[in-house]
Amino acid sequence: MTTSNNNIKNIFELLSAYGVEIPLIQRDYVQGRAHDTKQLEGKSDEASKKLLKKYYRERERRDSFVSQLISALGSPDVKPMQLTFIYGTTEQTGTHPMRHNKSIIPIDGQQRLTTLFLLAWILIYKQQDDDYKSKNGFDDFEKGMRSFNYKTRPSSGAFCFSIINEKIQPAVGSISKILKEQSWFGDDWNLDPSVSAMLQMLDKMEEMLNGKDVKRMLDNLLEGKGVEFELLDMEDYKLTDGLYVKMNARGKQLTEFENWKSEFISFLQDEYPNEVYCGTIDKIILQKVFGNSRPTLKDYFAHSIEHQWTDLFWKYCKDEISRHNEHLAAIHNPSKRDKDCYPVIDKYFMNVFEKLTQILFYVNNPLKKTATDYKPAKEIRDDIYKKKDNVEDLFAYFDLLCTFDDKMFTNLFYTATDDQNTLQGGKVRLFDGKRVNLLTRCALEEDSTDTSNVLLYAILKYSKEFGVTVDDDMKYYIRSVRNCIESKQYLLSKDVRMVNDFNIYDIVSKKVLEQIDRLISEKKAGNKWIISKEEAAIQDFSFICGNLRSSVSVYSPAQVYEVLKVWDSLSQIEKVQLLIGYGFTGHYIMTCGHGDLLFFGTDGRWKTLFVHDDSRGNGCFDKALNDIIKDYYGLTGAKGVNGLRSLLAMKIVGVSKCSFMYYALKYDSFMKAHAHNKDPYYYFSIKGDIDSLDIAAMQYSGKPTLGYHTDPVVYSVKKELQNQIVNNPISTLYLGYSSTGPNRACLYIYDTKWGDGKDLIAILRHRDGRHGTGGWERLDVHSSIVLDYQPDDPNIDRVDAGVGWVNSLYPNTKFEEKG
Repeated sequence: MTTSNNNIKNIFELLSAYGVEIPLIQRDYVQGRAHDTKQLEGKSDEASKKLLKKYYRERERRDSFVSQLISALGSPDVKPMQLTFIYGTTEQTGTHPMRHNKSIIPIDGQQRLTTLFLLAWILIYKQQDDDYKSKNGFDDFEKGMRSFNYKTRPSSGAFCFSIINEKIQPAVGSISKILKEQSWFGDDWNLDPSVSAMLQMLDKMEEMLNGKDVKRMLDNLLEGKGVEFELLDMEDYKLTDGLYVKMNARGKQLTEFENWKSEFISFLQDEYPNEVYCGTIDKIILQKVFGNSRPTLKDYFAHSIEHQWTDLFWKYCKDEISRHNEHLAAIHNPSKRDKDCYPVIDKYFMNVFEKLTQILFYVNNPLKKTATDYKPAKEIRDDIYKKKDNVEDLFAYFDLLCTFDDKMFTNLFYTATDDQNTLQGGKVRLFDGKRVNLLTRCALEEDSTDTSNVLLYAILKYSKEFGVTVDDDMKYYIRSVRNCIESKQYLLSKDVRMVNDFNIYDIVSKKVLEQIDRLISEKKAGNKWIISKEEAAIQDFSFICGNLRSSVSVYSPAQVYEVLKVWDSLSQIEKVQLLIGYGFTGHYIMTCGHGDLLFFGTDGRWKTLFVHDDSRGNGCFDKALNDIIKDYYGLTGAKGVNGLRSLLAMKIVGVSKCSFMYYALKYDSFMKAHAHNKDPYYYFSIKGDIDSLDIAAMQYSGKPTLGYHTDPVVYSVKKELQNQIVNNPISTLYLGYSSTGPNRACLYIYDTKWGDGKDLIAILRHRDGRHGTGGWERLDVHSSIVLDYQPDDPNIDRVDAGVGWVNSLYPNTKFEEKG
């Protein structure tokens, strides 16, 4: 193949000079395939509906491509159809006088060339006379048709040879039926997926050619009109064997990508026939490819989609190829299906293209506010890219992505498993804890979220204006955008958890785009963004997510950061107790069967306190936090964790025994009553004033708000009895605990550790939850009749009183947990 052959532009020129031989490395022909959907239609299960949707999509893509080919050949002067680049090499493939002795070995373009071969054959087959044979150069073209061969399967090659060289006897029915009834058609050919797809394609072409001027279409094809491509010789371009493998990775599954590419090139040609691309172009590409002349939008796209834009995703494909090869090596005698499950670059490109297009759709359609408004359909894409700014943005974004690398993302983002080390050199925290390379997440569709994709879009918008330099300004900008997205939180009451409800279609309605545009405008205006490392670290606490309430603003960021960092180092119960000690009386969640359900904090749910406003305003969280900061910096002694612990120790001094704070700070068991030997969630339901202690802890449950109530006083008495030291006990008894509800929780006393319940000797019931008005009852173990009653004394610690009463009933007794 000489360099001049890189100027081949159509199927007539190609087949007049060469044959085509599909190599063994290529997969079967699938562009004509259309699955039978009859068995799936009408089924209601999700798997069937999903498969049916996929099959409809495949058929629609095939039909659209054939329709475009036929239309282009029928009216070639209106809009030639562009099939872009076909890559290959040439090889000596025989000396038969009726065939070319050299053939193109396509690496990228097998599917398109096969479809063009079938279209040429059916146009010849449907001619009523032989006038076309007198066309200049037809003999050479016919040699190329005879030289079209498949090496992937012998039956595929035999079918292509036979429809050209064998006589076809007349018969009634579709083309596929006629061909199957020929004496030379092998029965085993029906099992060849390439032959099946070719027969389906011929039937579809026959259907679409009905009523068309096939004579004129064949004339146009033989004159090289209507459908164009560019043939590139890999040897002339000095492309390496590595690229040969790379193009194979692109060529395995081309149907969807090639159809879209062809459609988009045609769209650009029709919509912007002479408009040049005004964006930034790499100097080398501008010089060597376009001769320092500005390319049209169509020409820039046609070049970039075959070069730097798809090269961008080659690294992902290499990793997949390596894993694929390892998988094949581990399989004994892998099947053709195993071998055909080959990774392709195209899907990575399309994943990113679709996500950027989806974002542009919602940016340009602010009234569209649901996920179903956008569909990856040609009509919607065309509508988006009828706005030239969107085309230029898309091109600029892909060019920018080509300059992104792992280092850029690792310089910009970090993730962390806890909040103890948030000073990360100004880097921006990703709160989902996933990989920091947002492009990789989008391309592979692994850990790809609406948040990560909008952040990627935000980086692209910024970089388009100011370049891809990860400096303090970029960090400030992207942190501000992240904070805006993370502020879209709501309280999921049943789980007592803050949930981010930002979706990609919210980019306008929830003012994320407004934040992006405002920051870019500020930067253009020369505004200076300054944020201290402590302020950035505060925003990167996972329990704040960039949105600390403004009420904590009277202190410097360094002061707030120091206290929050130390507070986060405390144990979970110490955090809760410190807040309660400073007057925090719970965050209102909802009303339940025993009054208001209040939340006091727990690991993984602190965001509820720091970010969510208490609608009833009775939690006093902001005041408690401000007072903790104030007292911390008023300490004259220890700082750090010991400083906060000293503040906590001081809070128990002098606290009224009638208060909730007293019991919460003195008895860890009071706070953990609901957990019952599990990790605690600090939820209480309270009737009236919290200090009346008409209170019930929420029994542990996967859904805290659906849990049972239990009495924290009874649980605390049980724990205190088990923990007390008894010197020289005269006996040992065993305690069981019933969490049957507030005001009715019981202690069960047994005389043996293990047993079937017949060893029960006493039931002690806490009769009422309100302080000073209730008391303890001792019940008969058989009839539950009250045998004894010990009233509460409002001036005595209720837990101490309960422990003292039990000890008076069973003096010098050691209490242990019932087995």
